[in-house]
Formats: sequence, C-alpha cells, structure tokens
Amino acid sequence: HTVRVVRWSVVRCESLREVRKISPVSNLPALSQSLAHLRMVQIEESKIADIGRVLNDQNRPLKERFRALFTLKNIGGPRALESIGLCFEDDSALLKHELAYCLGQMQDRAAIPILTKVLEDSAQEPMVRHEAAEALGAIGASEVEQILVKYSKDPVVEVAETCEIAL
Repeated sequence: HTVRVVRWSVVRCESLREVRKISPVSNLPALSQSLAHLRMVQIEESKIADIGRVLNDQNRPLKERFRALFTLKNIGGPRALESIGLCFEDDSALLKHELAYCLGQMQDRAAIPILTKVLEDSAQEPMVRHEAAEALGAIGASEVEQILVKYSKDPVVEVAETCEIAL
C-alpha cells in the first residue's frame, strides 16, 4: 500500500488509528515519524521550551516533571528530544530510566546519539543504562547494532543481557 500524507492543521489520534487500518503494522514507526512534524503544528516552540524547563527543573516535584516528560514524548520533534536529552544529568535514576523509555517509545532516530551516550556512560545507574539499551533496540535502526554488540559484553550483567536481547 502507498500511504498518502495530507497536511492537516490538526492531526488527531483518530487519524493515526484509521491509518493503522490501511497500513501494515511494520510501517507504523516510519509513518509516525513522517507525521511527527504535523503534531508540532499544534504547539509553539516557546511552549515546548517551557515544558522542557519544567522537566529539567530539579526543584519541581517528580510528578510534574514526569508529566512534562510524557507531554514532550507525545509532542516529539527536535526540541522535545533536546529537552529530554538534557535531563540525563539529573540525580533521579527513576526519572532517567523513564527518559530512556520515552526516547525508545518515540522511535526517532535522532535519539540514537543521546541513548548511545547514556549506554556508554558507566557512571550512569545500571537500570538507566539497561533502559537506554532497550530503547536503542526499540528504535530498531541498523546503526545501533554495533554499539549493542559492544555492550553485550559489559561487566554490568543487566546491561549486557539487555544488549543481547535488543539485538
């Protein structure tokens, strides 16, 4: 099937559900990627930056920061990825784990350098590195294979096993 992308001023979740009916499931990541710019029409860059500031503000309650993270995940795009990537400097391993999870869910190849840096950083908590490896596998790009092979021999068992599974 050839899927035609029409530019709407508003893209609703129902639209993507309808497209799923006519497009094979294997095409969904590519389709989602191609529609990402349409979601961005909904929100100004300054608003995305504001949400990013909430995510990266360590004085905010985790509940608010998680809400900001999931909002950025749903918005997608370069600004959202940038804000999520900056937050890996945070002290909360739980938050960083969710950052990696969300990057994997976004399935945006632009997240690969961020996730690779996290996986390579032995100072990061094992659960964070594990989730970065899982997210790289979820993105499913051929360029991550080499990094996953390398870290499948990591001394941290959780990381090594996740890399093996992600391959």
